[in-house]
Amino acid sequence: IRDRFAVSQTGVLVYRQGGDWFARRRVVWVDRTGTVTPVGIEPGAFISAALSPDGEHVALAAFRDGRSNIHVHDLAAGTTSQLTFDNLDIAPIWSPDGQEIVFTTARHGPYDVYRVPVDRSREEEPLAIGPEDHIAESWSPDGSVILVRISSADSSSVQAVSPDGRDPPLKIDLGRGDIYDPRFSPDGRWIAFVSDASGLEQVYIARYPDPSGIAQLSAEGGTSPLWSPAGDELFFISGTAVMAVDVRVQGGELRTGKPRRLFEGPFHVDPRQIWSYDARNQRFLMIQRSDEEMWNDRFVVVTDWIDDLERLLSAEE
Repeated sequence: IRDRFAVSQTGVLVYRQGGDWFARRRVVWVDRTGTVTPVGIEPGAFISAALSPDGEHVALAAFRDGRSNIHVHDLAAGTTSQLTFDNLDIAPIWSPDGQEIVFTTARHGPYDVYRVPVDRSREEEPLAIGPEDHIAESWSPDGSVILVRISSADSSSVQAVSPDGRDPPLKIDLGRGDIYDPRFSPDGRWIAFVSDASGLEQVYIARYPDPSGIAQLSAEGGTSPLWSPAGDELFFISGTAVMAVDVRVQGGELRTGKPRRLFEGPFHVDPRQIWSYDARNQRFLMIQRSDEEMWNDRFVVVTDWIDDLERLLSAEE
């Protein structure tokens, strides 16, 4: 659920308890049977985690002390260093060579996309900014473009943006509806994405850069597509289940299998780089929700809340 509150025309407020700011989540390894092993990172309010291309570091976005920043954890040394120092930085994405990270930030109001070297040898640089929300989604395997989702109150679109700014952005037409989570395949020839054009969020695959022959993969809803490093499987989340689909290209055409359930669990689901796949050890890097968060994951109904708000405002005057 992307929205945490709603107000009816009759003045009834419904909101969801808890939230990202107060969560105590764990970053964990999960094998293909669902067996969970802690990574060794102190629990926190993590909203995204991304494994580096060499599998030796994890980029994290976490809320701490009223702020959200990007951190990098060294798996071998067990140490974590802070990479950004702003109020609202989220969704880290590694460059293919592991030397840079792009991230999304709301430091100037709407979401913008910035880039920063992992060793901080240069200052952070804006990559995609504007009056609308710009959200970093996926870096192409050859490093030539970054998929950026541009979102406003009534529409969303996807652009391929050059990291060095030399080429103008290229709009990628992925069909009707709101588009989420566009992800490059390992060979850079396909994009997996989520669309709600059917009325239900489903996972699709399209060619890149010409998005012809869009194919639907999920049947009962799906979010957060994730490619296997070999490109022969696509994973996604449906409800609380992690699903897998076989993917292959034959005669230039895409062939997909039937989605199959791998495992279920109380994992954090969010369209902002919430998991990765470690091919060397056949396991996922995921964010596990806390027991307390699960208990607080409920809705509260408030009637006459406008009257209560007016009383509070009057008391402050």
